[in-house]
Amino acid sequence: MKKKLSTINITVIMISLVIILVGLFSSIRVNRDTRLSYSDPLYVRDIPADSPIDYDGHVNPDILQLDLPIEDMYGFDQIYKTSCSGGSCLVSIEGGNHFKPVGKKATFTVKASGPEGVMFALKITPAFTETQELYFSMENGELIVSGGDLCSATIRNDETFTVTLDNLNDSDFFIELTPVAIDYITPGDYSVSYTITIKPDTSFISIQTIAIAGVFLVLAILLILLIVKESKNYDERQLICRGQAAMFSFIVSLVCCFAIGIFSKFAPNFPLSSFESTLIPTFVGLATFVMLADINDAFVGYNGGRAKCTVLVWIMTIVAGLAALVPYVKTGEVNDMTRSAAIFALCFGAVAVEMSIKSIKDRKGALEDEES
Repeated sequence: MKKKLSTINITVIMISLVIILVGLFSSIRVNRDTRLSYSDPLYVRDIPADSPIDYDGHVNPDILQLDLPIEDMYGFDQIYKTSCSGGSCLVSIEGGNHFKPVGKKATFTVKASGPEGVMFALKITPAFTETQELYFSMENGELIVSGGDLCSATIRNDETFTVTLDNLNDSDFFIELTPVAIDYITPGDYSVSYTITIKPDTSFISIQTIAIAGVFLVLAILLILLIVKESKNYDERQLICRGQAAMFSFIVSLVCCFAIGIFSKFAPNFPLSSFESTLIPTFVGLATFVMLADINDAFVGYNGGRAKCTVLVWIMTIVAGLAALVPYVKTGEVNDMTRSAAIFALCFGAVAVEMSIKSIKDRKGALEDEES
């Protein structure tokens, strides 16, 4: 009895430590300022006399008319943007920087500097709406518009601009600065520099993550207690079979982990995300344990509830299959959740088939015993 209690205590302690540590480290927010400094080339040319004008009245010369250093411009995989005003044409790198702030609120301080006569158009947008798309939804009877610019401003040369945004929702965002001429600039090859400081404003520990860890911990302890209670209903042979099933499922899980790690390292197009890479060994190992234990009449829930357990596994398989199939039929897209649901359906579908076959064989065996 003492040996069994010791085993249970060690198991509970180890699972508790793992879940608590993972939950704690996952919830800690790094409230550290992020500072990025970089510089880009800027080419200034006089506006060519025969430059075409677009529908908006903007001068839009052909880039070949501006006599630019082609060998420098096309030495890297970059796209250049032309802006003409004040008698000058500015050619700069088109692009910006992606950031993922810690928490839902952050303060951005931006400083840009370049030649005299240049100002900078600053734009901060959610990363998923770089195309400036707007999304409309109804909340409590009010029309809510999301997407588009989070911030839009103009910065003079060597001016510092600070803005605090409180609707970031822990998502990626995109910040872009575009040089624009406000006065005539002497033609030449210049450079512009940007310094962006991001100061997060969030709690040190995420209560939500800690709560999730607590739920996992409670479920794990309840599962252990259920297994201990069910073990009293099994004889020595069944307990040995369950131990062997647990060892084989552990080996299968290790092989899955090792194989996924090798393929993710060397395969040119590895299709699985980190989320899926953790689910597959878990589902495959669990399914292996259930099938091996069930074959030897040693599965948890076998005594007095095996038929209900079989029906439950079939229901789980069907629900997971629909969760994977329905979104794919509607959108034609495959994402992490649909693939994970498909993996779940395959693993527990195998369990459902095995349990059904075992039930049929048991009934046939019982009938043969009665007839004899």
